[in-house]
Order: sequence, then structure tokens, then C-alpha cells
Amino acid sequence: IECERLNIPYGVYLYSYAENNEMAVSEGSHLLRLLKHCNNVQLGVYLDCEENRQKHVVNDVIKQVRRIIEIANYKFGIYANYNWFKNYIKPQESDLIWLAQWEVLQPSLDCDIWQYTDCTVINNKIFDGNKLMSNRISLKKGNKEEKKEEKKEDRVKYHTIEWGDTLSEIAIKYNTTVDRLVELNNIKNRDLIYEGDKLRVK
Repeated sequence: IECERLNIPYGVYLYSYAENNEMAVSEGSHLLRLLKHCNNVQLGVYLDCEENRQKHVVNDVIKQVRRIIEIANYKFGIYANYNWFKNYIKPQESDLIWLAQWEVLQPSLDCDIWQYTDCTVINNKIFDGNKLMSNRISLKKGNKEEKKEEKKEDRVKYHTIEWGDTLSEIAIKYNTTVDRLVELNNIKNRDLIYEGDKLRVK
């Protein structure tokens, strides 16, 4: 809330407990709910998978959450310690990497954010210390007035249906629900939409 009020860029983080695809989809949907009122998420949306019981499914879990986050047009990232990146996690080239590796002079793999310590002291309080390591993340402050204008223009919005589109994927992309799309467009059969048609999403 304070980052929004002060117009400071930030990222979003979720610790994952998912052990199968269904749980992963639930976590991805939860992330979208958290992001609903976020306007300045420039550092990315990160999933942290480090539970021992996830070791054999971690890349399937990441795949499901990545799909949901990217459909909604956010930058997807993975947070983990060096051991997990080295032995279990297989990132895609597009994934932002937030590496936790302490007590070393330089990170042991290419990353976008390096968490280099867990004991940075600010105003007598202890925090994790992080450094931005790549130019794939922008920290440019947004223009609140421009955002207000964009929101005014964006009150009614349409999506042109492409081959392979489904209402559920369109709903995720525009941070809405299938029921809302059905209501806005007076859809009789939610399993039947046509390529080239314009679908109101807002």
C-alpha cells in the first residue's frame, strides 16, 4: 500500500506449498487476486519453491503458475537458494531469477536479483539485503497522472478472439471471471466462442 501511495516500483512474492498441478493453479489464481489492485509491479512476480516434498514436481508447479502469471501480462520470476537452482529448478530463458546466496563475494549463477545477506540493518531493524543484477528489471517510477488517464480510457475494453482461446484463459488475462464474461457478452454457451469475434472484458 505504501509503495503504491509513494509511487515506488516493487515486486510480488509468494512462498509455494503446491505439490501438484491443481494446487499450483490455485496458487497462481491467488497471486492474481493479490495483484488485482497493484499498479507498479515492475520487479516481477516471484514464486518461491523450496519445500522438500516439492523436489520431484517443482518444475511442473512452476510451469502452471508461470502460465497464469504470463497470460495476465506480468513478468514471472523464481526465487530460490543456489542449491535448488543447481539441482532441481530448470528456469526458462524468460524467467526472472531471484537468487538467495549468502556469504559469497559474487553470485554463483546469472540472476536478476541477488539476495546476498539476511542481516542488513536499517533503522535498527534487520532485513534481507538484495541487489539488482540485470537490466531486465526497470525501476523507473510511473506517472500517476498518466495511469489515471489510462484507467479512464480502459473502463470498457474488448478482446478479439483468436483460434484456441478459451473463456477461462481470457478471464485470467484480463483479471476477471468466466461468469463476468458470460454476463457482459450475453453468452448462451460458455464452451462456444468464435475466432474473430470481439469479446467485452471490462
